[in-house]
Amino acid sequence: GLTFIGILFAGPTYMAIAVIGCQLLIIKELTWCGAKMLQVELFSRLKFIMWFLVAIANYSSFRKVFGPYSYHRIGTTDSENITRIDEQNLLDKAVDYNRISGLDQFICACGIFLAFVFFILILKEGQYLIQINWFFLVIAAIIFITFPCWMAVQVMMNSLIWLLAPLLLVAANDTFAYFVGKFWPVNLFGPRKPLIALSPNKSVQGFFGGLVVTLASTPLVFIFNKWTAITNPVVVDGYFLKNYPCYNQGNNDENIDIICKMQVQMNFTHCLVIAVFTCIIGPFGGFFASALKRAFEIKDFGNTIPGHGGFLDRFDCVILVTAFTYFYLRWQQDCLWGSLV
Repeated sequence: GLTFIGILFAGPTYMAIAVIGCQLLIIKELTWCGAKMLQVELFSRLKFIMWFLVAIANYSSFRKVFGPYSYHRIGTTDSENITRIDEQNLLDKAVDYNRISGLDQFICACGIFLAFVFFILILKEGQYLIQINWFFLVIAAIIFITFPCWMAVQVMMNSLIWLLAPLLLVAANDTFAYFVGKFWPVNLFGPRKPLIALSPNKSVQGFFGGLVVTLASTPLVFIFNKWTAITNPVVVDGYFLKNYPCYNQGNNDENIDIICKMQVQMNFTHCLVIAVFTCIIGPFGGFFASALKRAFEIKDFGNTIPGHGGFLDRFDCVILVTAFTYFYLRWQQDCLWGSLV
């Protein structure tokens, strides 16, 4: 908890590094557990292919955010004073981005083709099936882990509160569901009923208790609205992410620039939509993780976080909720940006 708070208030650069780092650790846990279950010999060339594909996926994804032609990037001469950006500047960047993105996609595609050829060349006789199964596990891990992490960074660029809200709501739902299920008064209201066979410890009472309490506590998210560092949009300035001054410069509707106009501000309706998804659909991320552990015949994905079952156990629901938040935010951005045209 204290580590997360420290990263949050250290700034968006450190938050993005933490997201990317968690992604790499989760992929490592998932693929190593899969290799153990499949009894795949992870020799150095096989590991190289895995990390090479992960690197390509990260380059392809995060270059759109941090690259020189990202619409999040602004040019400054003084890193302490962010230069405000106008519509023409943003349009020029969009034209440059479309010109260079095709080359990036071509480079990534060539890398994937090379990895595929190299993988075929190093297949060992007698292990074809298990090595191919593990290769598809790596591809699935990249799709379901790397891209949601990219979505998390994209959400954060609108403002940190859009990433903070899913994290807080998932933590609240998990905590309240656990306590309601564990301390359910059996003598008064009858025995606990299992919610799903994959997770016998998850009860119907805990599920609905977590839903009610989490929805009721949704307004507490807005405590963070007091800090402009949480509510301001994030831009790329040089090699760092910085808060763009929208609400701490005395701006009003007549003089705010395009970056501020393009921001979707968090409000109670948006937060409530995310909370409902968190309570109803979010827990199924945890159920899927439980199914993976049963399939891999393991108790924990790793011991990186002692007593917590690994990074995937901590972020299984977060991955699902963050992906939903990204698509919901994109829909809201389309509605807002359409009104600006």
